[in-house]
Order: sequence, then C-alpha cells, then structure tokens
Amino acid sequence: MDDKLQKETIHGYEIQRTVLFENNRGFALAENPNAAAPFVTWQFTQDENGVRDYYWGHYLSNKDTAKKDYELRITDYAQRNKLSEVSAYKYYSTQRPVDIGTFPETENGPIRFENFDKREAVEQGQFQAWGYLVYDKPLSTQQLADYEFRAAPGNPDIVDIIQGYKIKQLTLYEKRWGFILAENLSADMPFATWQFTQDENGERDCYWGRYFICGHNALRDFVDRNSEPFKNYDTEEDKTYRYYPIQQRIFYNTFPKPNGDPKGVVCFDKPAIVENGRFKAWGYIDYEAPLTEKQINDYGLRPSRNNPDIIAFRRGQTKKMTSATSQRRSAEKQKTQKPIAEQFAEAAKKVRHDKPTPTGKKAPREER
Repeated sequence: MDDKLQKETIHGYEIQRTVLFENNRGFALAENPNAAAPFVTWQFTQDENGVRDYYWGHYLSNKDTAKKDYELRITDYAQRNKLSEVSAYKYYSTQRPVDIGTFPETENGPIRFENFDKREAVEQGQFQAWGYLVYDKPLSTQQLADYEFRAAPGNPDIVDIIQGYKIKQLTLYEKRWGFILAENLSADMPFATWQFTQDENGERDCYWGRYFICGHNALRDFVDRNSEPFKNYDTEEDKTYRYYPIQQRIFYNTFPKPNGDPKGVVCFDKPAIVENGRFKAWGYIDYEAPLTEKQINDYGLRPSRNNPDIIAFRRGQTKKMTSATSQRRSAEKQKTQKPIAEQFAEAAKKVRHDKPTPTGKKAPREER
C-alpha cells in the first residue's frame, strides 16, 4: 500500500492534484518548496498506457493563487470543450490525517490522494478536513461512517440542484453567504450565477440570478462576482502593479525584489500575447507598489496599461491636453477680436458708409 501513497514527481515538482477528462487530457497542480516558484499548474495529455506529457506550465509563488489557477483552468477548459471529468469519487477525511489504515481499500483504490499539513477548510469553506482520497467507484454509506469520511458535493452520485440547474462551483464565506455557478443544458439559457445566503442547516436562499448562453461568460461572471465584494478602490495597499518580462523567461534572478518576493509570479512556457494583443511576454509579476523606471529598464519589463500609476498618468495627460487646448482656443479667440474702441470706430464708419446719398430731388408729399 506504500506504493499507492507515493506522490508522482515531475520536473522536481511533486504532484498534489490532478484531473483527467474523457479526451485523455487533464490538469495537474504540483509543488516544490525549494524552487524559485514553489507552485505550478500544468496541462497534460495521457496515452493508453497512462504516460503523461506535461506542458503549458503556470509557475506561481503563492499557494492560494496556484489553487485558484488550477481550478479556473479546469472549469474553463471543460466548459469550452463541453467535457466532463472521468468518473471519480472524492471523499474527505474529516477526523484524522490520511495514512495507512485510515481509509477503506478497494480493488483499484484509492487512485489518488492528498494529505494536508493541517486540518483546513475545503469545498469553498463548507467544512474542514485533513485531506482527501479519490476512488473510481463510490464508497458505501457504512464505509463513510466507519472511516468518518465526508463525500465531496461534486461526486457523480451526488447532484445538487438549484432551480433546475446543477451546481458546478460554489463559494461560501464566513458570514454564510456566497456565489454559485450552475448549468442546465436543457434550458434556453444553460448557465447561471447566483448570490446566496445559507443557514445553519445548509439551506440556501438564492437570489440575483444572471443567466448566460455561453458557459465561458458565466464562469467569468462567477469569478468577477466573487472578487467584487473585496475590492477597495480607495486604498493604495490593495492595488496591484503588474509588469511583463518581454525579453527573457522568468527565473528567480530575472525580476526585481525591492521589498522581498512579489505578490505573484506567473511564467509562460513560451511568449504569449497579453494586454488584449498589444505585445508578447514570458509571463507577468505582480507587486504591491510600482517599480522605478530604472528597475523596469534593468530587467526588461513592460508595465501593464491597467496599473494604477499608468491610469493616473493617462488621466493627468488628458487633463493637461484639455487645459492646453482650452488655453490655445482662448488665445486664438482673443487674437482675432479687435479692441472695443476700434470695433466702435469701424461700426460708425460702416453706418456712415451705408447712409443713402442725397440726389437733390424732393421727396413725395406722402414721404414728408
């Protein structure tokens, strides 16, 4: 059983989570604490012998960011290609760490597992667990009770339906409210997002629904709705400054660290188009404060046009241009206008010029 508990290592990274789709493509989340970027997410293909080819890695410095990137890549790919994950049944160990003898042994399982360093929140904060195991077939109710396991809400044999829509993703925050992403492929608008509140018994009240024809748009809306409540547009410390390396691949010494490690680092396998097609880059680095012009030039970086300082600069330039235009037009207007005295003199001259010249004839009686 020890062999089944050994985690796979790829390029020095230990595989933590994997998802395999029905077209033999999938995604992996891996970790290497000794690497410059300790976390990575990959896409992979798998042949008939189970051998995998990993590519398109996103290298990240933050664990939570890596988990979000992993989940977003899975959901985005599945919805764009209308694929489903190969049938897998996930169960959480809620009372003890995952170890030999702490889980039921089946003919083929568990097929993978993850043991957490400590008991932590899972399934978007719905409950806590020490880790999880994945089986190719569902466990019995008696097995769940014997080993104190809790089934994942997304298991194939568990269907969570809201207003006819099957829940695909759910976020639940501390004050028992959150957001839902769901689908109903037989509906006119197959995808939907809701905000909801949840009571102590797990009953949900869903409201403010938004409906979509495209699953990709629904996913983006779900991500946006989750991030919007936590945005603070008035505080400088909540702002992110993004810079793209355009000359070389990202390594540990290829970007500045003015105040320690940056907020996040994403590395592409090859230069990719960014900023809505404006240029190509090897990835991007996010900072809490703007870099200096010297740091940008020394490391061959290009700032995002959405950085707070860039936006402020553009606004300032617009105001200057508006002010300069206004001053120029005012000067031109003053230049074209003549002094008041000269205008009166010209007006009087015009009146004298337009006055009829006497002919010496008397006017008719009726005009006298």
